Amino acid sequence: MKQIILVSLLLLVAVFALPFVSQPTEALLDIGHAVVLPDPGPVATPSATASPTAIPTVAPTTANNSTPTTLDENAVVVTVSVAGAVQSLPLETYVWGVLAGEMPPTFPLEALKAQAVAARTLACHTIARGMPEKHPDALLCDQPDHCQAYLPRDTAFKKWGDAAATYATALDTAVQETLREVLLYNGEPILAVFSSTSSGQTERAADVWGKDVPYLQSVISPGEENSPHYQDHVSLDAAEFWRILKKAYPDAVAGKTPFGRIERSPSGGVISIEVGGALVSGTTMRGLFGLRSTNFTVVLTGDRVLFDTKGYGHGVGLSQYGARSMALAGKSYADILAWYYKDTLLSVYEGV
Repeated sequence: MKQIILVSLLLLVAVFALPFVSQPTEALLDIGHAVVLPDPGPVATPSATASPTAIPTVAPTTANNSTPTTLDENAVVVTVSVAGAVQSLPLETYVWGVLAGEMPPTFPLEALKAQAVAARTLACHTIARGMPEKHPDALLCDQPDHCQAYLPRDTAFKKWGDAAATYATALDTAVQETLREVLLYNGEPILAVFSSTSSGQTERAADVWGKDVPYLQSVISPGEENSPHYQDHVSLDAAEFWRILKKAYPDAVAGKTPFGRIERSPSGGVISIEVGGALVSGTTMRGLFGLRSTNFTVVLTGDRVLFDTKGYGHGVGLSQYGARSMALAGKSYADILAWYYKDTLLSVYEGV
């Protein structure tokens, strides 16, 4: 059995040719930034012409906290660093845990299914890279700033309390109904990045990470204004602002009118901004000052620097709240995936 698992893993890595070799550092560090918060309730449908269909209702289950309702006995086993300890898990078990860690279980089933496919695809894309330096003994990990958030089943049950059985059934259904399905581009699993909330239009990979990816283009994303993350405000003491900025850009000069030319993407995200004579990327500004997104405005008012942001996350690929809105409007998970990942093929991948 161990030999079969080893051969399967070797075949998996061999078959998954890396779609692009020199992936920007930001993309590796910023995938899967999504925070699970309570479902804010119903949202408006994205179009008055949409034809909603009933979303299947998930009935409670008597499954315990360690065994899913269904199990893919032929799933490839992968190594995952969980809380620093390496575990061997069936790939579909890992996908379930990512779904638990990355998307509210109260989201519509079709949104959960879209997230399951994205999580599985991103895992397969990551596996193709081999053992990374951050966890050299495991193919995957549970950290959203490197791989994807992962919540073990027993931990999820403790977190969910009395609703655990119902939530677990929803996730079981989402995984089982998309079993082994991934998104392909030129026959390879894609970099299926996702984030919580866009500003109403997703970002192109080229505008965020400086490298164009054919299937990661900007699209209109409906219902984002209903996300609890849609808008945010950050206020900093001006002295603290300059301390942080000058540590990264020593030549920056403080002044009464520090903010100059701003280059924005078609989606509104800041590509670059002139600050005190230094040209700073929007992604860098987001990281330096803890902003929720690169879609921001900034002003100096008295002794305060004020940021207003729209969206949460890098904004590339699938938007979780956009997917929620589309699912509530009757769109299938295949529709959702085709919308956010252009010209990709949804397929049962034989390697997994």
